[in-house]
Amino acid sequence: MIKNNYQNFFLSLILISGIILRIYNINFDDLWYDEIISFWVANPEHTTLESFNIHNNIEIAPPTFNFILKLLFELFGYDVNIGRYLPAIFSILTIITTFYLSKILIGNFFLLSTFLVSFNIFLISYAQQLRVYSLLVFFASLSLIFFFKLLNKNIQKINIIFFLITLLIFISLHLFSLLVVGSYILYLLLLYIKKKETYFYLNLILSIISIVAMAYYVPYILNFSENLNSNLEVNYFFNKQTSLSFYTNFYFSKFFGSRLMGIIFLLSLIILILKNKKLFLKLDKHMVILFIIILSYSIPLIFGYLFKPILLSRYVSYLVVFIVLLISSLIFNISNKNKRNYFIIFLILITFGNHFTEQSFKQFYNPREPHNPEYIKAIKYIDESNIKDYSLKIEKMKNNQASTDAINNYIKHLGEKNKINLFFSKIDQSPKMPKWIICPMDINIKHCPLPKKIKNYTILKEHSFNSINLKLVQNND
Repeated sequence: MIKNNYQNFFLSLILISGIILRIYNINFDDLWYDEIISFWVANPEHTTLESFNIHNNIEIAPPTFNFILKLLFELFGYDVNIGRYLPAIFSILTIITTFYLSKILIGNFFLLSTFLVSFNIFLISYAQQLRVYSLLVFFASLSLIFFFKLLNKNIQKINIIFFLITLLIFISLHLFSLLVVGSYILYLLLLYIKKKETYFYLNLILSIISIVAMAYYVPYILNFSENLNSNLEVNYFFNKQTSLSFYTNFYFSKFFGSRLMGIIFLLSLIILILKNKKLFLKLDKHMVILFIIILSYSIPLIFGYLFKPILLSRYVSYLVVFIVLLISSLIFNISNKNKRNYFIIFLILITFGNHFTEQSFKQFYNPREPHNPEYIKAIKYIDESNIKDYSLKIEKMKNNQASTDAINNYIKHLGEKNKINLFFSKIDQSPKMPKWIICPMDINIKHCPLPKKIKNYTILKEHSFNSINLKLVQNND
């Protein structure tokens, strides 16, 4: 009883801490380009068809998240400060699903994995970004819960329904969700080959999901592949072929906050897998998680070498939860109690201590440093000048006009909130009077040269904020 009280106390403390880290200063940063896209597509002033067409013109991800966001704005109002609570809520729910998965895998030894997910730098960061990835992580973990439930002999019909619904939402969020579904199929196939075990409902649901996924993604993949083949250097400049250094950390440095932290967790995972290889050979439930990890790296890497690179850390963000689950559960297979406890304490201390080098803790005792483009400061700076006209430098995007519309929508929204009224005109329609050129540096090269259309201009003034460059230019013609 006393032990349970202690566990409940620490679990509550971990959950509350995770909530605070995800909610505190949630709207400190302005939106970066990808968030601006979602904010524009989800504008409730657009009809569903208009939002869908805008999405196709500007996005490379499936539309599900943007339409969920659109529904949120329709219910609670079109306000940028409201939007970021959607991913934050799902990131908080992921702490709970991690706790539940830990209970399934290792019983009452759930505090370590719950702590590591609650305090994970990578997940906290994406909890405050207006993008799909926190939802992707949540539905990946939720799908695994119902997968495990349907592996049991006593199957409840409600779990069959929930598993189907969860997978339908999951696969609609991102193409990489298919790697998780593929891992489930592979695991069931090996169970049948090695143990002659069949799971009717799981096979039925995964067959349905496979058919739905093909119908949903074949047109998307064909369109995406066409874009990759024709416009990789233009539209997908952010994604490069993996270098040799990638194979020294497999994004673990990003997942866990630093190069050192990444090495520690990667080595921990490898050592624990090797120490427990017999467990995996028996096709224990841990094998499902290992399949997810292997397929999530191998398939995109193979595709990248054969065709074009597609692997990014955020696309496989769900791996953080699965890596933590695998490490945490395998630690409790260490027979030496002292070694096991030292290992656990070590992981807790370095994870907690790492936050003192990150904004997550530093923001509580020092002013937080901006990470995203500072649009609010930029438009306030323009408003304080005598020149209210501006243009945007948008080049080499999937659709330059759609990107311009999205950023203008965001600037207009910020202007209304801050009582600032600026006037946009296209660069090729520029009058002789001075005007500001706003260059978002998250989608342009860092020194932000003037757009190619601008010739015979004089730069009268220049100022930069975080990831935003302003140039006041005068046409000399």
